Amino acid sequence: MIFGYGRVSTNDQNPNLQIDALKVAGCEQIFIEKRTGRNMDRPELQAMLTQLRKGDVVVTWKMSRLGLSMTDMVKLANQFREMGVEYRCISLNLDTSTPTGRFFQNIMMAFDEFERENMVENTKAGLDAARARGRNGGRPKGLSERYTKISKQVKRAHKDGDSIRDIMAAFNIPSSATVYKILNYEQPI
Repeated sequence: MIFGYGRVSTNDQNPNLQIDALKVAGCEQIFIEKRTGRNMDRPELQAMLTQLRKGDVVVTWKMSRLGLSMTDMVKLANQFREMGVEYRCISLNLDTSTPTGRFFQNIMMAFDEFERENMVENTKAGLDAARARGRNGGRPKGLSERYTKISKQVKRAHKDGDSIRDIMAAFNIPSSATVYKILNYEQPI
């Protein structure tokens, strides 16, 4: 079976161009998504994926209509390959049932892997450079200045038998976790 998938980014956009192209391409069932931005929640795509069987074909007007990013596109391409489903892109004249289509798909995947490895390498280099300057990242350890100032009073109230909730209310502390953090805090010498 030939499935068509289209997506528009806003509810104001009209998917008719994509629908017409998918019909001409012989799609027997068409799924149209109306999602804004990079919303990963795509119920029409999920509905189509549950219906795909080995030997089926997925057709899109443009590649960008299927994948939200290169990584997303590669993930879907791998999923199609594992399912035995072919992919066609009308605007690129791409068809993964042909050697040229599979070659192009493999190039896309190689670029994605290269991009991912570069990102990991750059992140590691940035963290190493920050550590060399004495920055370890993450939230600073310890308490805010406000909680440091009231820590003795909070500890005294707890020692006098006040409940955690009473302490939260009395000192305007938003969470019990913060109260426990204050109770476990040791003043620097």
